[in-house]
Amino acid sequence: MRPSFSLGIEEEYQTIDPVTRDLRSHIQTEMLAQGKLRLQERVKAEMHTSVVEVGTRVCRNIDEAREDIYELRREMIKLARENGLILVAGATHPFADWRKQGIYPDPRYHQVVKDLQLVARANLIFGLHVHVGIEDREAAIRIMNSMRYFLPHIMALATNSPFWLGINTGYKGYRAKVFENFPRTGIPDADPDGALWQNGRAGGRGSVPGFGCGIVGVAREQPGRKIAAAQRVREGREVFGVDAGFFYLGHGSAPLKRL
Repeated sequence: MRPSFSLGIEEEYQTIDPVTRDLRSHIQTEMLAQGKLRLQERVKAEMHTSVVEVGTRVCRNIDEAREDIYELRREMIKLARENGLILVAGATHPFADWRKQGIYPDPRYHQVVKDLQLVARANLIFGLHVHVGIEDREAAIRIMNSMRYFLPHIMALATNSPFWLGINTGYKGYRAKVFENFPRTGIPDADPDGALWQNGRAGGRGSVPGFGCGIVGVAREQPGRKIAAAQRVREGREVFGVDAGFFYLGHGSAPLKRL
């Protein structure tokens, strides 16, 4: 049976002070609460309080995903303005200091900080995640293995984070250097029979500089939808517009359908 290749997209936005252009926490505003009323579970907090995340519905194709992302961006821009903030899509903030950022009061995030300490606090990066529905687990593992070859090529098209703490780092995509300190990052190991994924050593967290690939769900029921298997491709965040973003999404998803 041919996979459906349904799409789900998540975007992480920087919340910015319109005067200083520095990151500013959204936690003292009504942005999230109002977002929940307008967008339900399609908007949520992230680990740092200067990050908000949105997620599309499960979409049948790129056209649906594009329409959903347009709607989410329009609503989030309105919410930010209403709460005295602006939003920026970029893999890293060019001069913000991670040491000054608060952690969102959620048990999960506090556990991550407890476990990883400085590595977690310093992980002030922003991403775009594309989930591709692949109903058959064996097909998902086969495609994941084959996609490993394409990940560096796709990442090279999408690099956009040369600055960190006000310094020109000399890298086109410094987000990758920050994120590589996290466990289970980098190109996933080859896993021909799925044994590594089954044992929890390779699944769900693999990512390369800017992009990554890994199984994120098998036979998982969620309200209003069922994802039998999924392939995640993680992009290092775009600073370009939606149309350019979907240009890269097309380049990323095309190999999946060919493999």
